[in-house]
Amino acid sequence: MTKKWTYLNSNGRPPINDAIAALIERMARENPTWGYQCRRRAETDPLTTIHQATGIVLAQLGVSAAQALARMRGYAFVEQRLLIDVARDVVSRRLQFTEQMR
Repeated sequence: MTKKWTYLNSNGRPPINDAIAALIERMARENPTWGYQCRRRAETDPLTTIHQATGIVLAQLGVSAAQALARMRGYAFVEQRLLIDVARDVVSRRLQFTEQMR
């Protein structure tokens, strides 16, 4: 049997300790570029782009993630393109997958 977390109140997650909140705020002030660096890394990481494109294609076609990735790989193979280039086109909305694309 799995355990289920029950909140003391039903208004969301439980509150965090004041000391922990203060530590998080201090670390954020001392390292203002952390969030920016993470976002930049995500934008330039090819796997992140492929993952995001897979999600977009699965939403467009209503298929599983494995099928969406297979569709992108197949398209890249037929068009003699790199998968990352196809993924970038999907994310930037230059390429949209449809059922008619076989």
